[in-house]
Amino acid sequence: MGGGGGMGGGGLAPSMTFLIRWQSAKPVKIASVRARMGAEADTSAQAKEFIDRKEPDYVIAVIMPPRGGGQRPGGGEPKGGAPEVSAEMEARLKEGAWLSWKGHEKVHPTSVTPPKPGQSAFIFHFPKSHPIELDDKEVEFAMKRGETEIKKKFRLKEMVFQGELAL
Repeated sequence: MGGGGGMGGGGLAPSMTFLIRWQSAKPVKIASVRARMGAEADTSAQAKEFIDRKEPDYVIAVIMPPRGGGQRPGGGEPKGGAPEVSAEMEARLKEGAWLSWKGHEKVHPTSVTPPKPGQSAFIFHFPKSHPIELDDKEVEFAMKRGETEIKKKFRLKEMVFQGELAL
């Protein structure tokens, strides 16, 4: 769940903490709807439709630490938002990110959505052409840009919700 950069004084590498979230998981969708709608989420037909919708992709969010200070409520950056992402940068992000699990080749994202102004999350969409099953035990998300490498292992038995693997 962490990432790092170059070497600092004393031989220790400085570190940054990233939040890696399986955005398409049903419990995450429920939490997102409740955060936006409050008590109304439990009775809204639109919220129920969003929560129950089968996502066409596995969706992973990489939430960057805020620049120049503390986190603002809602996960946004203090001012100005994250930088725009060019087509060339998006291609590098897609090339440098993947999901991997035992017995399968790395799966690269089909698209990357950069943060909107005031937000700090990159959203990666991975195809479901290689289905992930509970028997796979663990899936790793990895992202590498220059010297920075971010990895997060998801233990699938911890991602069962209401008797189903919630991805």
